[in-house]
Order: sequence, then C-alpha cells, then structure tokens
Amino acid sequence: MSVRYEAVVSRFHCLGLVATFLLLVACGGGATPTTRFCDVVYRVEATADPLTRPEVFATPALLEAALNLRVNAYTDLSNVAPAEVQSDVLTVRNGIVAVTQELRAAGFVSEAANSPSVAALVKNSQLTTAQASLRRFTQKACAPNVSQ
Repeated sequence: MSVRYEAVVSRFHCLGLVATFLLLVACGGGATPTTRFCDVVYRVEATADPLTRPEVFATPALLEAALNLRVNAYTDLSNVAPAEVQSDVLTVRNGIVAVTQELRAAGFVSEAANSPSVAALVKNSQLTTAQASLRRFTQKACAPNVSQ
C-alpha cells in the first residue's frame, strides 16, 4: 500500500461511520428510535465500505460516489436518530458534506484529501467529539445484540 494511499485512507478513516467492531451489530424490531438507529447502523455496516478500496482514491468518479454513499448513510441515521444523539449525527453528516464539497471543488482528486483545508475539516473538534459520542452511544445501544 503506498504512503499516499495510506495518508488518504487515514483522512477518511476519521469520517468512519462507527467503530469497526460493529460490523456484526444486529438490533431488532425497529419500534423505538434506538432500535431504528441500530437497524440503520447494521444495514450500513453490513455493506462494504468503498472508502477502504485503493481504486476508489485513484478514480474521481468512484471517490465521489463513495462519499455520496457516506452522506446518504448519515442522512438515513439522522432521520431515525434518538434525540440524545441527533445533534451528533448531524454534526458528523455536515462534516462529511463539507469534506465532499471541498473535494468536489478539487475535482475529487485524491491528492486533495491531503490538503490543509480537508485536514482542518476532519480534525475539527466538534466533529471528533460527535464521532466519539456516536461510537459510545452505538456501543451501548447496539452492541449488546452482537452475534457471537
């Protein structure tokens, strides 16, 4: 794996949906905001994340599509998020939208992911705090139902 690819992946890793350990999360029912939230987390985590594939960063159209999928996932989460994490979901979604817009302005070339402006967006303290909050909430609310 090239150093440049690893740097780009590192930037996007910060925008990950939830911690990797949630790949097998399976919340049931969908009757409450929390279970609906877990259902979306499970659906998203059960699909392959295109941002983990090197070819995505080499092809502007694939990078754009991958980021649009990430925005759509957080839009889906924001539609069902319980009140206690609604603002965190929106903060992360808005952060991803901002990164997507920055990369769109640069033509979705992977080198733009290493720009100071993208780095500033990804390292934003509100974004990192919201991501941490979502990881804690998801672990607490959804992880008890992990298949073993």
